[in-house]
Amino acid sequence: MALKKKVNYQPLIPLDQLKIDIKKRDIVAKITDEQRFAARELVKSFHGDEVYSWKENQKRPTFIDNLFVKVLGYEKQENRQGESFSLLTEYKDATGTIPDGLLGMFDVDELQDPTTLKPVGFVEVEDASYSFGAKRTDKRKGMDQAFDYRSKFSYQTGVTQFEIVTNFVELRIYTHDKLHAHSIDLTNLTDDEVLSELLYFLAPANILPELFEKTEDLAPVVQVQQRVEDENRKGISISAGRASEMGELHDKFIKAGFKQHQADKMIVRLAFLMFCEDTDVIEMNLFKRYLSERVRAADPDNRMDRIHRLFQAVDTPDDSQRENLTKLSGFPYINGGLFKVSRDDFPEFADISDDIIDTIYEAAKQNWSKVNPIVFGSMYEGAMNTQIRHELGAHYTPEDDILKVINGLFMDDLRARFLAIVKGGANVISKLLDFKRQLSHLHFLDPACGSGNFLIVSYRELRSGLKSIFETGFKRHSEPRLPSTAQINH
Repeated sequence: MALKKKVNYQPLIPLDQLKIDIKKRDIVAKITDEQRFAARELVKSFHGDEVYSWKENQKRPTFIDNLFVKVLGYEKQENRQGESFSLLTEYKDATGTIPDGLLGMFDVDELQDPTTLKPVGFVEVEDASYSFGAKRTDKRKGMDQAFDYRSKFSYQTGVTQFEIVTNFVELRIYTHDKLHAHSIDLTNLTDDEVLSELLYFLAPANILPELFEKTEDLAPVVQVQQRVEDENRKGISISAGRASEMGELHDKFIKAGFKQHQADKMIVRLAFLMFCEDTDVIEMNLFKRYLSERVRAADPDNRMDRIHRLFQAVDTPDDSQRENLTKLSGFPYINGGLFKVSRDDFPEFADISDDIIDTIYEAAKQNWSKVNPIVFGSMYEGAMNTQIRHELGAHYTPEDDILKVINGLFMDDLRARFLAIVKGGANVISKLLDFKRQLSHLHFLDPACGSGNFLIVSYRELRSGLKSIFETGFKRHSEPRLPSTAQINH
């Protein structure tokens, strides 16, 4: 029976980025026959469900040899003819602390002076019942010990240290904190996809600086982490810039005669169209063409009607009716009611000046593809004056805070249920399909949704996160004539 556990971490790097980098580095093709054989032997040694009763003090030495020496390729001191080695086990320092394993490039002489040891990895093995901090009995074990060991040793400046914790069944890799990790299902190590992930994170050439390729000075996972952080910073900057531009446009609508709620709807709708155009939902430059050919070219008195017709068009399912409304082909139907217009959405009289059209056009020319969709929340809040915002209780919640809430409410539980199914042994495919059906019937209510950021992030996490693990789960447990991927219904 599979060990049930609570998913109590965020991924070290996004799963889609991990897959891209593994493919880019061609890791699967570099797996040797010896590594595949060693992985099969390791899984065979588990003797099915017997592994779930393993005790650390009985199985640790052989397990470390099988995983770190035979599969990953580290070299222990006793296996070396020379003076250097990369795996040190049962090392006892002056305080009596004994890490289960240290990874690095060590010399025999360094063992005489432990202050010179600079490990890159700290390995801690626990009983199979260990749940990575999810139970009270996990306290001061596993990851707590691994992080404690890190503080006791010297380190190389600019080199990331890895904390590696395993209960034989699962292995988790940490870098900077206990809140972010990558999990490896060791019971599926015979799968090349799982084995490639293990090698990506922990192969000596990928974490020991002395073995890095000349063109690299950081571990692959650290390079992706930095790239993602840079993209996030760039996205935050872009999002803030776009929100500011739309705020200025909002002011111009108010001066042109729009009421507050009319200007609010206008900028959110326009911003959404700009975002769609730069993310391939709408044909590239089609919105800008409509602005220049159909709106700006019209008499000032007719410009409002042209904008109104565009909103009507994208709210119309029929292709011919959409083209008739816009006089341009290519605009898609956008469901959800965002563009469902009423008489009160537009002022009876308003001066849509060249300045307003130019401002919209210039905003549309910017790159909206990197804008976080939840920036619409900041537009929604920023569009209101302080008094109205206070009266309505409208408040834009940052994404980090939203993730903390939804992970605790349902995402952690859904991930744990998925993992329990995958590791449950029999009838995995049928159980996954049933789980997929259950997800398609989930309903979410946010009674004070405001801009809908909680709902947007919840939907995004269900789509991206669970779709990724579904793909992995179906691929590993697929049978003839059964689908290898699953799509979350929405």
